[in-house]
Amino acid sequence: MEGKGGEIIPGRAVGWRGALLLVFLLLLAFTLRTVDYNWDQGHHLHPDERFLTMVGMDLELADSLGAYLDPGSSPMSPYNRGYDFFVYGTLPLVMVKTVAVLTGHDSYGELNLVGRAAAALADTATAFFLFLILLLFRRRYTLWPTFPYLGLFIYAIAVLPIQQSHFFTVDTFLVFFSTASLWAVFRGAMEPGGRFGALLLSCLAGGVLGAAMACKVTALYPGMLVFCLLIATYRARRTGFWLGGLFFFFFLVFLVAVLRVGDPHMFDPRYTPTLVPAVQFYENLVEVQRWSDLTVWFPPTLQWISRTPVLFALQGIVFWGFGIPCSLAAAGGFLWALWQTGERFVIYRGIRLPRRIRLTLEGNGVLLLVLVWAAAFFVWQSTRLTHIMRYFLFLYPLLAAFAALGCEWFLGLWPDRLEWLRIAAIVAVLSLWTIAFMHIYKGDHTRVAASKWIYDNVPEGSVLAEEHWDDALPLPLAEGSPGAYRIEQIPIFDRDSRRKMETMKETLLEADYYVVTSSRGYATLRRLPWLYPKMAAFYRHLFAEEVGFERVATFTSYPRIEIGDLSLVIDDDPSEESFTVFDHPKVIIFRKKGKVALPQGQ
Repeated sequence: MEGKGGEIIPGRAVGWRGALLLVFLLLLAFTLRTVDYNWDQGHHLHPDERFLTMVGMDLELADSLGAYLDPGSSPMSPYNRGYDFFVYGTLPLVMVKTVAVLTGHDSYGELNLVGRAAAALADTATAFFLFLILLLFRRRYTLWPTFPYLGLFIYAIAVLPIQQSHFFTVDTFLVFFSTASLWAVFRGAMEPGGRFGALLLSCLAGGVLGAAMACKVTALYPGMLVFCLLIATYRARRTGFWLGGLFFFFFLVFLVAVLRVGDPHMFDPRYTPTLVPAVQFYENLVEVQRWSDLTVWFPPTLQWISRTPVLFALQGIVFWGFGIPCSLAAAGGFLWALWQTGERFVIYRGIRLPRRIRLTLEGNGVLLLVLVWAAAFFVWQSTRLTHIMRYFLFLYPLLAAFAALGCEWFLGLWPDRLEWLRIAAIVAVLSLWTIAFMHIYKGDHTRVAASKWIYDNVPEGSVLAEEHWDDALPLPLAEGSPGAYRIEQIPIFDRDSRRKMETMKETLLEADYYVVTSSRGYATLRRLPWLYPKMAAFYRHLFAEEVGFERVATFTSYPRIEIGDLSLVIDDDPSEESFTVFDHPKVIIFRKKGKVALPQGQ
């Protein structure tokens, strides 16, 4: 409904002012996700994105739908183009490849940019579906009219979604389809209509969840919440066993159908009809799980050794992915919602009218299911060996919702007193971490800046010692070519041994410079002296300039807030590795200054 002069008041419509605000917030979300979207200046510095781009370049559009759907011969299946290992879903690749071909941007230097633009658009669409979900909650619980807009704003400025939208990976597409599926079941649970409407929502929820699984099989996690909400909805509507079973049958039919169309490579070509999961895909998933086994000694897994379960993942959300202000608001909103699940709550203009009711879908059962699922998923994922920040990405729309709830509770403490001024103050505080983070996209990427320095200061023919499992420098630029230097790699992640240290010493004796292109090596190995005693000692002496090399250049792009001549720099080195090593790694260059002397006992 719309009040006098376009005022936003509770009701079904958002009003013309609400529509304008909605458009503005969606444009804000898209703008933040596309700022400097060519952040690595064409050098493909994200390894997962680089792999998807390579696969995408080898895929070809099928001549017909039948050819595309055939797992054994489809030119859009990585398995048929020489890639025997592929654990992602192919739907994002299919969409991006199709757009790139149709728009004439199907080249190695442009396909990833099309993918980044698509990722930004997908995450903006996630923000829109979050807004629709919050509208449902606002009407169900009579929340403040500003609630859905505040939730949309918080998601728009959330740092981790902004960062992931700068990468052509499958995660943002996964979150979009998962959120859209949740909207469909929330719509059916909170505003039940006729049986035909329930059938349509069941089909929509299943189809969109199938699209999410065609992006990444981890869509099964939000899928669990979808399943629970569907079952609870059918029971609340008292549809009966047979009618509820029919709705659930159509849900599964659309899920499988969309998954089959969205990602044929997941299905085994030896069976007709091809609805049997592919053995090769299953084996790929098993192989990925093996990488989390420390006995396999997979270098990217080493960073997770001795991380504190739950607390380290929580730190990643609070300090880096969501920011302290938004996280505090989300914690308040979560606790308040948990307390309110035993009450019907009405919040409008600061008035709260509690009424005890049963925990059913006619009451607060929807809210309770969301709370239980969010808490259970977080605990489950954060207690596994690898709990990368992006694994929690589809929690961020819910975190934004909880944060908005927390802010509304805070605003309700002083009803009708300088309301918009207080809202402006909250918006300003919540935006601080986003403002700081966006600074990393100003200027050259640190590896590009370091490459320019090398071309300007390091004589051609010099020997550069660099660490394996990381991108080598210098990058090819207009200023020069990497071929002008001899680059030798040091196997830092190999198990410590006398032979390894002898190899390192031989390389360092020949090297003129030691180039550390990110914290990937030293941040992990210095923290594990019982596994890497020699490397821990080496790094300790290297940074003390006691191994024959002196630091001559350091390149950083830390988050910062600048006000006039004042600059507040936020050192995010303690964050999880993947938060920094792609778009703003710390690059350190050492120059040989004398005799190479490894630490005693090496």
